[in-house]
Amino acid sequence: MSKFLNRILGLKVRLQNELFQYFADTLNHIITHAKQTGKYDQGILDVGLTEEDKLELVKTHVFTKQHSTSKAKIEIHVLSVERGLSWQGAENKGAELLSSDEGFYISNLVRNGKKTIILAILNSERNKNGRKTFVIYRPNTGQQVKHETIFELKKKYKKISKEEARESWIHHFNAAAVHCSHYYWYDLNKLIMLYVVHISMLVLISGEDIAKMQLLASNARSG
Repeated sequence: MSKFLNRILGLKVRLQNELFQYFADTLNHIITHAKQTGKYDQGILDVGLTEEDKLELVKTHVFTKQHSTSKAKIEIHVLSVERGLSWQGAENKGAELLSSDEGFYISNLVRNGKKTIILAILNSERNKNGRKTFVIYRPNTGQQVKHETIFELKKKYKKISKEEARESWIHHFNAAAVHCSHYYWYDLNKLIMLYVVHISMLVLISGEDIAKMQLLASNARSG
């Protein structure tokens, strides 16, 4: 980004403004499209992705490291993040449904003998085309960022009753507490992507970069 900005300084101001506006418009279009297709990666903002994620500070380690000019404090924060939705939580949300299109759905696609179970709740806001959208909940990851239209729902899922959804929901929720999504869907022997587990532990490190790297390297050699 800095290289791009430096290079357009050689242009006339009017061209600078037009080129930068084109860049900004293109970037906004890419981000909007990524959000609509569920491919937008928010990076570090992924901690507490939705308002229903449960965050808890488990513990904090504080270190002091001496470097060439002074001392630097380094803090390591261990967070617990829970994103899954239990069956009781799904039942509570399901008790407030008003539209006939709301409720539990099961996927048409079968993976390794298993189907995806979701809860769809009508969103109060419509999309940019004026269509109704639904907030999607999954047992292993809770509320989803991407909303679905009724057309998308019926294309990929079949509506089922609460009684039909109960067993699959509980099974997936319990499995996600200890195993990643790959283990659940494909019965893999190794945990490949731990962040898919609905209860995960995250470590945040803050402090001066140089001192932090020296301390971590020292701990790695000693431990």
